[in-house]
Amino acid sequence: MPSIPTASHACTLFSLTMESRHGHSWRMTVDPAQVIHLAEEIVIGFNGRLKDANLWRFPDGSHASIGAYGVRREEANAAVAAA
Repeated sequence: MPSIPTASHACTLFSLTMESRHGHSWRMTVDPAQVIHLAEEIVIGFNGRLKDANLWRFPDGSHASIGAYGVRREEANAAVAAA
């Protein structure tokens, strides 16, 4: 059965990528602009569609936000409130 891209997939890939490239302390060593760039590439790669300033919606209806912190899954209630 094919898998539908989700916010969880994007968060997992982002975390694994950052930790494998930069180690567990990547938040202190990587330029925030680079973090945002990679986060955006990953959510776009998982068919995320920009819903609001930094809120992305995925094909399964889940939501994630991106920023200098990376990719963060957003709860459905918080995403609806932001709409």
